[in-house]
Amino acid sequence: TAARLQSNENFYSDFAILSNFMGNHDVTRAVSEAAGNTGSAWDNPPTTPTNEEPYKRLRLAWSFLFTIHGIPMIYYGDEFGMPGSGDPDNRRMMIFGDSLNSQQKATLAHVKKLGIIRKNNIALRRGERIQITNDANFWAYGFNYEGNKILVVLNRLDSTASRSVNVSALGISSGDMTELLHGGSISVSSGSVNVSVPARDACIYKLD
Repeated sequence: TAARLQSNENFYSDFAILSNFMGNHDVTRAVSEAAGNTGSAWDNPPTTPTNEEPYKRLRLAWSFLFTIHGIPMIYYGDEFGMPGSGDPDNRRMMIFGDSLNSQQKATLAHVKKLGIIRKNNIALRRGERIQITNDANFWAYGFNYEGNKILVVLNRLDSTASRSVNVSALGISSGDMTELLHGGSISVSSGSVNVSVPARDACIYKLD
C-alpha cells in the first residue's frame, strides 16, 4: 500500500541509502511466487513457468522496484525469472543465453531497459517520490528533480487501464511526455494527461 511504502521511505536519508529487493537465498523465487507454484525445496521443486502471466507479474514488480527510493538489488536469476522453492532450491545453477525461454528473455530485456531508464533519469535516483493516485490495481506517482520530471503508472488489472492523471503536483501543466518503456508519447493539458497502460504492466513517462 501507499502507506507502507511511505513508512519504508522514511528510513531513507542522505546518510542511509538502502537496497530494495524481492528475492534472496532465504525465500522462494519471485517468479515461482508469481506463478503460485512454490513447491518444496526437497521433494517437489517448482518447474519453469511456460505461460506469460507469471513473467508479466514479475516484470511489473521490477518496474516498481526500479522506480522507488533505494538501490534496486537483483538476486541472480531473478532478472529473467529463474524458478525455485525455498533454500536450497533457490540456489540453482545460473543459466544464460539460449537456455532461457522466450518469456525469460523478454523479462531480462525489460530489466535491462529499466536499468538504463534509471541511469538516465536522476529524478528516479535522487528525487522525492510524489504520490498521485493509488488504489488496489492502479498506482501513479512521480518525481521532479532538477527539471527531470518523471511519471510512473502501474496497472495490476488483467486488462488495459485508461485513466486521466493529474500531474500538476510534478510541476507539469502542459507539454509532451515520452513513454520510456514501450515508446510513444502523450500530451499534457491543464495539468492532466490521459494514460493507457497495458494489462499487468507499467508505463514510465518523461517530460520532454
